[in-house]
Amino acid sequence: MRKAKIVIGLTLVCLMVFSTVVAFAADGYAAEVQTEDPSKLIVYFSHTGNGAFVANHIQALTGADVFILRPVEPYSADFAITVARAGNELETGIFPELIGRVDNLEDYDVIFLGSPNWFGTLSTPMQAFLDTHDLSGMTIAPFIMFGRGGLMNTITDLNELLPDSTILEEFGMGGDYVMTSQPEIVQWLYRIDMISFNYIPARAFFAGVGAEVEWIGETRSVRVSTSDSRVVVFDIGSDSALVDGVSVELSAPATLVNGVTMIPSDFVEQFTQ
Repeated sequence: MRKAKIVIGLTLVCLMVFSTVVAFAADGYAAEVQTEDPSKLIVYFSHTGNGAFVANHIQALTGADVFILRPVEPYSADFAITVARAGNELETGIFPELIGRVDNLEDYDVIFLGSPNWFGTLSTPMQAFLDTHDLSGMTIAPFIMFGRGGLMNTITDLNELLPDSTILEEFGMGGDYVMTSQPEIVQWLYRIDMISFNYIPARAFFAGVGAEVEWIGETRSVRVSTSDSRVVVFDIGSDSALVDGVSVELSAPATLVNGVTMIPSDFVEQFTQ
């Protein structure tokens, strides 16, 4: 059985991410899946909700299928108990039994692998998955959630465990910042060519330049009022926006990703010129 390297002598708090679960939705918006892409699969383990948050955003933007790693024996919500169990699993190389498996891996071209950093390496549920599934020849896009220790050996170990796979640039995010990482997720997916258009969060951008942003639920629209009296309206799913009452074509429609309105970044570049 394969066993990743264990980093010795570091404190557990720095190496493991066990933070409070936070609700996924933001600003009262309703999440939507915009596309479907049967050539992509997201496989992830999440103990605190951080991994699920990132996976949900990836799924909403790419339309990928999802397989959640669920141990037959769930991990305890008690921090100390889970730390002890995970440490023993890594030390012995006896990984948890998982519920279900993916029997049609040949249907996918790209596999997103999501895991927290446990003891400086991949979580044991993720290692259990890799130990029982052959990902040779596949393209892998890893996303890692971590504490103050950062990525540490997670990506190095992943490359060692999957020597015959193509490992793309990873997405890494500290546990304290995951719930506000939507822009970084979009930028990462764009860099590794998983989405065609570079989106940014409308509220984050316009609020950052002093504008007021209002969600209008009845029309599923976002209304932006700038400090210089300009008004911009985005309708979710529309490939155009109203700028001071004039229709302006968008390179891609405004969309919702887990409750956050996303707009094409090239519109922002035009708007600020």
